[in-house]
Amino acid sequence: MAWCIVAAYAVGALLAYRAASRTNRRAFWLSITVMLAILGANKQLDLQSSFTSVARELAHQQGWYEQRREVQVRFIASLIAFSTLGAALVTFKLRKADPATLVAVLGAVALLCFIVVRAASFHQVDLWVTTPIAGLEAGGGSSLRESS
Repeated sequence: MAWCIVAAYAVGALLAYRAASRTNRRAFWLSITVMLAILGANKQLDLQSSFTSVARELAHQQGWYEQRREVQVRFIASLIAFSTLGAALVTFKLRKADPATLVAVLGAVALLCFIVVRAASFHQVDLWVTTPIAGLEAGGGSSLRESS
């Protein structure tokens, strides 16, 4: 399934690149191209796990591992703030854009929302969602939950 997602990111990046060559909003479409290419590479290379491992090692080395939950909350809050600000700026700047560009903005914002939710789930938030209730479990937990 991961390869299908990587392929979808690659196709999306190629289509965005093609759109960049056919529109006056070249910078916007190239930004979408880069974003999708990075997300595809991240999916294939599992960079977020490497980032988490490096951050965990730094936390141990620098003596703040016991305060990691506060750092995680700040990281997620910063991600939400920057994503919201970025989405608002792009939406404002492109408010008079053609319908295809507006649909792309909506898709990019939805993708950012998904990324924020996934980032939160990598940092123990999914523990609340996956806690069994009356012996029933909603789904599998994050692999980082077991390794943190």
